[in-house]
Amino acid sequence: MFFSGDPSTRKRVDLGGRSSKERDRQKLLEQTRLERNRRLWLRQQNSAALKIQKCFRGRKEVETERSKVRENFLKTHGERCHTVDRQCFSPDSDFLRHLLFFFNPTYTTDVSVLVETCRSLLEFVRDNGDVVSLFAGTEYASKAALVRYRVKKFAHACIRAVYGNRNKLRDQLFMESEKSCTSAILLLDAVTLLIDLGLPWACSTVTYLLQRNIYSLFREIVLIGKDRSFPASNRVVSSFERVLGLITSHIGQGICTCPIVDPQCFFPSQILTIPFLWRFFPHLKEIFASPSVSRHYFHQMKLCMKDHINVLPPDIAIDLPGYACLLGNLLEVARLAFAQPESFTMVNTKDIPLALLK
Repeated sequence: MFFSGDPSTRKRVDLGGRSSKERDRQKLLEQTRLERNRRLWLRQQNSAALKIQKCFRGRKEVETERSKVRENFLKTHGERCHTVDRQCFSPDSDFLRHLLFFFNPTYTTDVSVLVETCRSLLEFVRDNGDVVSLFAGTEYASKAALVRYRVKKFAHACIRAVYGNRNKLRDQLFMESEKSCTSAILLLDAVTLLIDLGLPWACSTVTYLLQRNIYSLFREIVLIGKDRSFPASNRVVSSFERVLGLITSHIGQGICTCPIVDPQCFFPSQILTIPFLWRFFPHLKEIFASPSVSRHYFHQMKLCMKDHINVLPPDIAIDLPGYACLLGNLLEVARLAFAQPESFTMVNTKDIPLALLK
């Protein structure tokens, strides 16, 4: 070994923290990268934990407040809502605001309160006949935003109550409303009242329901009750069929401004794929066969079927695929649809079966 000119005998230490005998440059870079990723992962984990804790504490506080509001509400009005009068539906009343805040369709007490509220609503409208003044008073224009919000939340709560208790209410869902005042009928009749096309908030309410995948809920409700026996085809229309018909036909009206919903959540995907649909809902069949409604849905199916492969829900059974059920329901209603005046001015429907078979 040659003399380097340095008289020191100390061993040199690599200030970089590595020895050329132990690891090379690539190993150092790899270890640095792994440590950086580990620190990043720890930061993300801590941040996610803080967000989860914050969300959990927030939801817990909300549930606590809901319990307090529910308790005070029941003390004031009772489970049977004996103290409810017309003023409870006015914009200045806290009755609906509190009810819609704490309502939970899984709580039997909440559902009972909502049913009694619907009963009172129907009685007040039956006596007076003016729904707008009941919710808005004498100045709807100045209270329009608040009224629209309460009405759409109220209608959605009624449908959630029916959906959440569909197993208990399955025998009431398709009963004739004129002959019964059961819980399901009162809830559905209230929805029918609130989404009437002549009301100023009808379009915003239907839009709100469509944006919350209301047809998916309707599909589950129909599948629960489809195995029970149905009266003859000339029966009185049930409350559920009336609600379904109003929402289905609403979007086909000329004055409707409802936006186009997700193809996976609209009427053809969720409802027309139910096997033998018209056997359960003959009145809905007549509504769908009308030129304006059928034109609208045929046009929507023509636009989406070729571009969206998975727009249909899972098949109900192996021998009842969704495409076959959809095509069968369309063919069954076709004769009635083409018998309507101006039926041949509709969108060319020959493209629909081709799209379904692809």
